[in-house]
Amino acid sequence: MTKYTERLGTPLLFHKFMNYVFLPLSFLFAMERLIVEHALLFSGNWITTIDACSVFATLLLTALAFVGLLQWKSFGWYGLMILQAVQFLFSLVTLVIYALYLPDQINAVAVQAVGIALRGVLVGIYYLKRKPLFFPVRDTAGAGSGL
Repeated sequence: MTKYTERLGTPLLFHKFMNYVFLPLSFLFAMERLIVEHALLFSGNWITTIDACSVFATLLLTALAFVGLLQWKSFGWYGLMILQAVQFLFSLVTLVIYALYLPDQINAVAVQAVGIALRGVLVGIYYLKRKPLFFPVRDTAGAGSGL
């Protein structure tokens, strides 16, 4: 697997798409869901509590990833990787809930879970190759030698 260490020669079209299209839209859709479904999300039902946690985690991690990726900081890389994992875990929880309570509607949720898993794998591979761009190597040669 090729690792990219310099921004200059690295293909970054997908990075720009993630940072300027996907992450802002993801944040806006989560915010819209919070606004439109706020009464349902905070009804106290255990299922809607899980849903509210999903919305808040998406908002927080999306904002963290956006700011960090924009500034080429390590917390942006971590935020994006954790966002992919959290969204996949919440899709699995949703899949289990639908299997238990709404089995006739499980196909749509299963397709969504597969899509989230596929996106997570592709984003993970893309950003693992570019991890050195977000974690600059500090030159420690000669540090503390007193010369």
